[in-house]
Amino acid sequence: GNLSQSQVASLISSSDTIAFGTGPEAVSVMNGAFSLVANHEQSLWTALSTTQVSIILITLFIIAMGVYY
Repeated sequence: GNLSQSQVASLISSSDTIAFGTGPEAVSVMNGAFSLVANHEQSLWTALSTTQVSIILITLFIIAMGVYY
């Protein structure tokens, strides 16, 4: 399903593991239990390159870690 930005940040921040590049524009979290995928159905993701998506996710991850610690 589609997640909101805050849900994505929450999912990433609560994950023990995070892996980039597990699929086309995908990020795998929670030991692979969840895969966050930037797909072409969402115009927001379509407008962004894979690099930009990764930077955004890393930024969210860092922000979320700051909230938790």
